[in-house]
Amino acid sequence: MHYVLKTQNIGDQDLLVVAGDNLFSQPVPEFAAVAKKYPATLALYDVGDLEAIRKYNNVTTNSEG
Repeated sequence: MHYVLKTQNIGDQDLLVVAGDNLFSQPVPEFAAVAKKYPATLALYDVGDLEAIRKYNNVTTNSEG
């Protein structure tokens, strides 16, 4: 990503980086509107199955979220 940002001179623009295996159950424009308020925004999805989640990764937050 760093290479593309520098070589294409787009580092000063708003960007949405989406991994190829993401599925969206909520509208992306709503996420983008919220993301514009914060320097970095991360969206998470609760798989709802503790066994299934082992196939994925995990996220840990501090006391401020």
